[in-house]
Amino acid sequence: MQSIKRFTLFTCILAMAALPALVHASGLMYAANYNDNSYTKCNMVNDKPVGCTKVFIKDSSGQNMLSGPSDIAFYDSYVYITNQTSNSYTQCHVENDNIDLTTCNTYKPSGKGALSAPSSIKFSGTEVYITNIKNNTYTQCNVQENGIDPNSCTTVHPYKAESQLLSYPAAITIIG
Repeated sequence: MQSIKRFTLFTCILAMAALPALVHASGLMYAANYNDNSYTKCNMVNDKPVGCTKVFIKDSSGQNMLSGPSDIAFYDSYVYITNQTSNSYTQCHVENDNIDLTTCNTYKPSGKGALSAPSSIKFSGTEVYITNIKNNTYTQCNVQENGIDPNSCTTVHPYKAESQLLSYPAAITIIG
């Protein structure tokens, strides 16, 4: 049996119950589109996505800011999109359930907190956890009032008794 590594919007719609990170609490659904460096936003009506729109985030020079987007997470007044092919994340301000595309910035933590094909992002309190597919790790960063502090990031290689505990960690979830 072949495993599925990336989701299209169609498969996300079919598997929304299995992918709660794609549904925003206000009745909107967002899906990261890995292949064309965009995201799709849909209104949720009677538990079905309608009125979907594809969005490309561009910088001031017109360059696309997303690069292999793999996950989307909302936390406080920001949205975060992991960029798997550029080892970065894009952060944008959210106001009244709308992403303000003029506020987006892409960050690439370096050194001990470097990302390595980031695939999933989840928040817990004042911490964020990002899984890294390429080197079987996760990166943990502090979250401040103005978003993730990229200088606080530390990449963790979880091992126990010389056994690798993560293997191609495509997603992470936090309970509690």
